[in-house]
Amino acid sequence: MTKTSSNLKVTGGEPRPAEGQTAASVLAGAFSDFEHHAAVAEAAYYLALARGFAPGQELDDWLAAEKALEDERPRLDH
Repeated sequence: MTKTSSNLKVTGGEPRPAEGQTAASVLAGAFSDFEHHAAVAEAAYYLALARGFAPGQELDDWLAAEKALEDERPRLDH
């Protein structure tokens, strides 16, 4: 049985990187969707706090938080 996700191919119960991926690139994507969402939500909260929770800028806070987290993520494509 072969299962494929975006990052891993599981054949015979043994996970392997999908074709064209390295083990390092698989590990770099190991941040789960839940963890990513929680990290963005927390960062957006602190951005909103810093501006006094003025209404109407929630999307800007969210997008800025996503960008800040992406900028902090280590790059493995060297």
